[in-house]
Amino acid sequence: MEIIERINASVVVTKTSHGREEIILGRDIATNTESEAGLAEDRVNQRFTLQTKLLQRRYVKLVQCVPFEAAQLAAEIIARARALGIKPADSIYLTLTEQLAIAMARTKHHQPAPPRLVFDLAAYFPRETGLGIWALDLVAYRTGITLPQTVGEQLTLTFLQAECEDTDTELDVVLQVMHESLHIVQTEFGYSPNIHSAAYLSFITHLKNFAKRMYHHQPTAAHDRTLIRDINTRYRHSAAVAEKITDTLRDRYLYQPTAAECAHLTLNIERLIYHAQAN
Repeated sequence: MEIIERINASVVVTKTSHGREEIILGRDIATNTESEAGLAEDRVNQRFTLQTKLLQRRYVKLVQCVPFEAAQLAAEIIARARALGIKPADSIYLTLTEQLAIAMARTKHHQPAPPRLVFDLAAYFPRETGLGIWALDLVAYRTGITLPQTVGEQLTLTFLQAECEDTDTELDVVLQVMHESLHIVQTEFGYSPNIHSAAYLSFITHLKNFAKRMYHHQPTAAHDRTLIRDINTRYRHSAAVAEKITDTLRDRYLYQPTAAECAHLTLNIERLIYHAQAN
């Protein structure tokens, strides 16, 4: 491993034996930039690679302007997110680092917290919401700064945006589709969601992926027609609710779900309601 750029005492860019550039974070790790021996491996906290030179240059410029704690915490939170199966774009390293730096500075100076979001993200994205709460706890533990709950919501939103290709518009559509679909299910079945149940997590994951495919006009390929007919016959109530959801999507977003998508939605609704009734 070769140190090719020392950003500051705690952030360096190295080149691995495979020729890949890697960013390494750790308090006072760069004691000597002249050789590989100057890197204090026992102090390395996070290491990661950014996919483009442009992102790397922007990140390097950013970490020179923010407290090291913000960069370190952001990298740890991103590592946690990826361990949970969340797959944000590399730009998250910039947005989250800057967001944490601003939030910590505002809290230190007793400035107003961000407003609450219109949507209850916990109902639609419990995994990402849990990550936001975990991030607040991590910041408090590491720095002694207790960030407002609304900052956790903003962090959750940042990860959701980083998972979308067309961040703002796509996320708005995904949220709206999930909100409308869940509302229809709740109204038709008198269903109160248990956001911690496996069936609910499966259902909202299906809704999220369905909404993303709809946004990008990537319908599910056709399946066996006999199987689809059997699903609709066996689960008539759930099929009727799925049809009501797809009618709403067609009217509002000019998107006609395929028969296979309707069948998948029917099965997910049936699983959700069956689990709720069984418990």
